[in-house]
Amino acid sequence: MKTILGKILHGCQDVSMLIVRSSDTELSLSEKVLLHSHLLFCKCCKNFIKESTAIDKSLEVYFKEMETAPRHTLSDDFKFALAKKLAE
Repeated sequence: MKTILGKILHGCQDVSMLIVRSSDTELSLSEKVLLHSHLLFCKCCKNFIKESTAIDKSLEVYFKEMETAPRHTLSDDFKFALAKKLAE
């Protein structure tokens, strides 16, 4: 049987799932309490939040840049030369 503290704090695996889910959806009040109480004691999960936040921001910047980046296309001459090589 788990101790009362064990029931309150949960494991890092459960908390990491809450952290990931919190970036997409609003957590319930009980989930928020569980998350914050766990973070009072767990340095690893605090680091996980920092790392996952940094990754999310980096991906957001990357995809915004990809939207405005010029599209690269092949010239007709290159396409013709490539098709000729493939036909050989």
